[in-house]
Amino acid sequence: MNFQNRILLSFVLLPKKFYEKIGVNTRHLKAILTTKLIMDDRRPNTWQQIKQQEKKVSNKATLLTMFVSALMGCIFLFSFSVGNDKITQLTVLFSFFITFLACMLIADFTNVLIDVRDNYIILPKPISDKTFVLSRLLHIFIHVVKVVLPLSLPSFIYLWVTTSFYGALLLVPFFLLATLFTIFLINAVYILILKLTTPQKFQQVISYIQIVFAIVSYAAYQLVPRMINKFNLSSYSMPDSNGYLFLPSYWFAGGWQQLFQAHAGFKPWLCLGLSIVIPFVSVWIVIKFFAPSFNSKLSQISGSGEVLIKASARKKQTAFTGYSYFFAKLLTRKGGERTGFLITWKMMLRSRDFKMKVYPVIGYLIVLIVMSMINKFQTTITDIRNQTGQGPVYILSIIYLTSFLMTSALGNLGISERYKSAWIYFTAPVKTPGIIVSGALKAALVHFFLPLGVCVAIVLFAVCGITVLPNIILGFCNQLLIMGLFAYFTSHKLPFSSPPEGAGGKSNFMRALMALFISAILVVGHYFVYRITPVLYIFSAMSLAAGWMILDSIKKYGWNKIDGTYRD
Repeated sequence: MNFQNRILLSFVLLPKKFYEKIGVNTRHLKAILTTKLIMDDRRPNTWQQIKQQEKKVSNKATLLTMFVSALMGCIFLFSFSVGNDKITQLTVLFSFFITFLACMLIADFTNVLIDVRDNYIILPKPISDKTFVLSRLLHIFIHVVKVVLPLSLPSFIYLWVTTSFYGALLLVPFFLLATLFTIFLINAVYILILKLTTPQKFQQVISYIQIVFAIVSYAAYQLVPRMINKFNLSSYSMPDSNGYLFLPSYWFAGGWQQLFQAHAGFKPWLCLGLSIVIPFVSVWIVIKFFAPSFNSKLSQISGSGEVLIKASARKKQTAFTGYSYFFAKLLTRKGGERTGFLITWKMMLRSRDFKMKVYPVIGYLIVLIVMSMINKFQTTITDIRNQTGQGPVYILSIIYLTSFLMTSALGNLGISERYKSAWIYFTAPVKTPGIIVSGALKAALVHFFLPLGVCVAIVLFAVCGITVLPNIILGFCNQLLIMGLFAYFTSHKLPFSSPPEGAGGKSNFMRALMALFISAILVVGHYFVYRITPVLYIFSAMSLAAGWMILDSIKKYGWNKIDGTYRD
């Protein structure tokens, strides 16, 4: 157990005598909490799941979570550069705090809250109900403290330095109250998700929330400082409007302001009352109404509704099957290539690890595009529409940015935590496994490149008109060539057949560098022939033919070129 967890464990076990008086076995309590905290250290959090390339036993998950929270707490200090009065600044601060805390707890707290293994491991043991319940409550408390403490510490220090220790000290209870209110919001989100979907799909929905959370965190880090300077938010002041009373963050900011500098009038006292009463009422609602219904749904997550999974899977299978089979028949030959296409397609839809590593890249691309628009917003739209000045540069950037998504997808296509299931490839009567790899590559292209390419084309058509069509065609053909070259040098694995260890490090860096270098050459060449329409069509045909020849050569891969655990 690491240093932070030891301190928190010692803190929660301080009222040892009180626990014993209410019938709790403190020796059992300490053993349970110690085991849970050690497991928390080894359980990868959201960032580790997205970036994890090596299968290692980690013991630094708690430290990383606290570091990320402290980093976001430092970013929250930008709130004090918005507006020229404390109530505006603190309203922005509490808005950031509540939003980030809710997203982070949903992303990383779900494993703690819906851990049903206790029902099978702890309850059969001679452990009292009071000890069991208290262990869960204290575990939840420790997990929340590990997020809230580093998240609020930078703001506490800032107010101490800029106002006084009293002003900073007043911030502590309002952060606690905001935390209680956020926990209420999280329970409301859980109940809403369970109302809209089945308990068996609950964790899948949470995975998508984790992906969105990673994208939002990256976007906030990149965009918030730029927006403050761009829109001159430093002089903004919240108007004296009653509409802000519907904003929870305004309650906490107003409550702090009222205790720090008392003001006469009904509105300041109302904010103070709401900031104190609403969080405790929310906790009562959670205990009285949300907890029973959530627990009843939670019991179904552990496998009681397996029939519902199969039924819902059958309903959706027709739509997915029709879509995938259409492109499989269109782009692949019957046999191993089509099998590789369909297996890869289904695995990309079902593999949580694959989605956690690849899907956030889509959000990163959107953030990068928005950043470029914010930097030169007034001139960019006109230049793009008329394709003058810097317009061609932005158009080519938007087209070729999709290569980063495809690079990420192809780089993770042969990796899986459940790689041992790949034995089926090596026992099948396949002479040239390259046909399976070819089918997998085509599935990735259709799954990621086709929808994103259609969206990019629609946007460019809407802004620039039909005149941009030749450049879109060349851009997409060059993209296929880039992906073909990347796949030729790196795709020596059957789909989802290799363990994560050894997949990262220098090899990934060199692959990304190679893809970036090839993309740069093609982009520069495309820029020089941007306005020469006949040359654009000729180069498009050449790129398409070259990309198709590379994919065709991959089909001829023999077993000597395939990396795999079971090949030997």
